[in-house]
Amino acid sequence: MEIKELSNKIFKNAIEKGLCRDIPETVAWLHSEVSEIYEAFKKKIKAGEPGWIGQEIADVVILALSLSEQLRIDIGKEIADKMEINLSRDQY
Repeated sequence: MEIKELSNKIFKNAIEKGLCRDIPETVAWLHSEVSEIYEAFKKKIKAGEPGWIGQEIADVVILALSLSEQLRIDIGKEIADKMEINLSRDQY
């Protein structure tokens, strides 16, 4: 599945489930999910258990893709453009 198709599917699901929020609230929610990655790492939650780091990373990606769709950002293009910038740097 292409990233644009995935973003659209995620955003439609958010709308259908009532999870589509205003931009500031979505950004705060995204921040919270990033914190859950740290907590999962710190607690050494194993794969397959609730709160496993893989699930938390997926939550961050899902929210970021939904937000990009909500803002009408072509995230595939933005990622490709940003990767070109990052590849030209000595460090991030």
